[in-house]
Amino acid sequence: MPIAEGTSINWVGSSTPVNSASWTPEASACILLAIGMRTVTIVPTVSGNGLSWTNHTDITDDDNQNRIFLFRASGSGSAGAISVTVTGNAKPVCCAACAFTGVDTAVNDGVEAVSTYRSPAGDDNDLLGSVTTLTDNA
Repeated sequence: MPIAEGTSINWVGSSTPVNSASWTPEASACILLAIGMRTVTIVPTVSGNGLSWTNHTDITDDDNQNRIFLFRASGSGSAGAISVTVTGNAKPVCCAACAFTGVDTAVNDGVEAVSTYRSPAGDDNDLLGSVTTLTDNA
């Protein structure tokens, strides 16, 4: 089965928690949630949709001013919002979630399907991080 992108949602906030609009993830989808923050001292927590969210990637820029997190979840979720808690934060937090179907999530909640590039080489100020599959059609 080919991998397909399903629902995508984006939201921005600064108070805690930062909540998405209500949505229902597709059954057995692999959901990736990117969180960008203008602080490096706070580690967010994620809850919502009846799913267990795992912090998969944590990237801090070379200037030590910005931080990006990538969380993942899979399984049969329920309708509701994704809630990102950033205790003590007063700066903008940008969030984007995307659900992918056709991803093999049978092994370790899909961790076998996701690999990470930990940090941009040098200081190119773009906070680029990529997500790739370890195997084709994973």
